[in-house]
Amino acid sequence: MSEGQDYTISKAISQELADDARRELLESAAEERLQNLESATQEDPEPHEQVAAERQRLLESTGEERQQLLELLAKDLVRQKTAGDYPWTTHPATKVTREVLKGFLQNADKSGLAGMMGIEEKSVRAHLISTDPIIFGETKKKPFGDKVNRGDIIMSFLSLGRSTYDNGFPVVGEKGTQNVLESGYALHVMGDVKAVFKGDGDATAMFMLFRIY
Repeated sequence: MSEGQDYTISKAISQELADDARRELLESAAEERLQNLESATQEDPEPHEQVAAERQRLLESTGEERQQLLELLAKDLVRQKTAGDYPWTTHPATKVTREVLKGFLQNADKSGLAGMMGIEEKSVRAHLISTDPIIFGETKKKPFGDKVNRGDIIMSFLSLGRSTYDNGFPVVGEKGTQNVLESGYALHVMGDVKAVFKGDGDATAMFMLFRIY
């Protein structure tokens, strides 16, 4: 399980639950984007009608077409909101992301995370500081390198959908290891380890912050 002292990857939740959380998170982000556009174009009939047509198209679409529309709208929202302090945007918790967190804390294989903290697996919950659903932004043109320089925390990224370096997930460590996480797996990284983001964005995850001591 362990990939070294700097980070570890473990099975966190079922792929089905993780995929459901991604869909719901994208739905929420797309709706926020459409509402923002509607508010911005209220005084201008032609753009407002275009936004209404986009909403109708989303309502009528199904399957792969709907998924692509959701991803485009979510990407637009992330591009609008990304301020530069982080390579991702945080979003309100949804019903399914709450289930994801509950499932992780209750049933996940947390042995790697517990080993990094030097505690028993049953004690992991008590070390959780915060959690947010996140969508990674586009960092290909302007790579984001982050090293928190805090050895007392662990950053965990629970992948909702398949996540790679190309769609936003970080490369970690001085060797620049590129990890591919299948949906439902989690990457746990020490806070003083370098993480570099240089992708097209679109990956979704639950971000969790743990204190070690």
